[in-house]
Amino acid sequence: MVSDMPQVIWHNLRQKPMLQRIFYVPFWECPYRCEDCCVDSWPGRPPKDLEAGEAMLFGLIAAQARLTGHAVALHIYGGEPLMRPRYLRDFMQRALGHAGVGKLYLYSTLRPRGIQSVVAKVPKGRLRIVVNPDTANDAVHARMAALDGIAEFYRNPTIFHTGRGRYGADGYQEAWFERLLPAALPGRSCFATASGMLINGPHRSVHLCCLPQSPVVGHFNQDPSNVFSAYRRKLETFHREVRARMRAEGHVHACQVCEQDSAYDSTHHGPLDEATVQWHPRPQAQS
Repeated sequence: MVSDMPQVIWHNLRQKPMLQRIFYVPFWECPYRCEDCCVDSWPGRPPKDLEAGEAMLFGLIAAQARLTGHAVALHIYGGEPLMRPRYLRDFMQRALGHAGVGKLYLYSTLRPRGIQSVVAKVPKGRLRIVVNPDTANDAVHARMAALDGIAEFYRNPTIFHTGRGRYGADGYQEAWFERLLPAALPGRSCFATASGMLINGPHRSVHLCCLPQSPVVGHFNQDPSNVFSAYRRKLETFHREVRARMRAEGHVHACQVCEQDSAYDSTHHGPLDEATVQWHPRPQAQS
């Protein structure tokens, strides 16, 4: 197998430091069932209070901005955010009005309708839409074209070993040089040192990295300043703990450590509507 690690390294060398970004998920529900989904979202019942995580989110953004002196990039994902376009539109306006928020990144399939109403009042320079290429159809391509350059396909070659994605990665063989790489490289080792914390709305929790299988560092009933302090303390040691367990337990990627420890469940499962569920096989590895 040809390793994708050179692409992963190049991609992440161009990223901002992790304390300049934060991830937010108001709900996990998604009408698609992609086989390489890293969070394993399903259709189901949304939380009753979609705004439950916003106080914690904006408190943590303010803490990060004070520490770094920079505006924070806010990454919004799920789930499929466009399942509730009215909430998404209103939330993005609230976010853009916060002094600590810089640019917004919205992760979507763009298959549900409503994106134009969501972005209508968002300045072009403050939004980037990252689209799943595996679910793109003709309508998605048309919507991307109409968005006038603010949408792009997700091209990070990182392999996730979480959610449904872990099943297709079992046969992965690492290249010899991957065993020598440091823990700060997503795709090889600990994501916590290169992504950013996650505010998990449905479960009212804050996680060490952008994936909900990562350790919980706080809950919504706590003071955001205390949660931020706990996050930074955990960040100092966790990648070394994961690295040691990877070697001891024979894991190829750090996400495998968190996946086996996590009690995370991505959604309140409801009956699947087979007319909307989309299956997309994982791309075959190159020989």
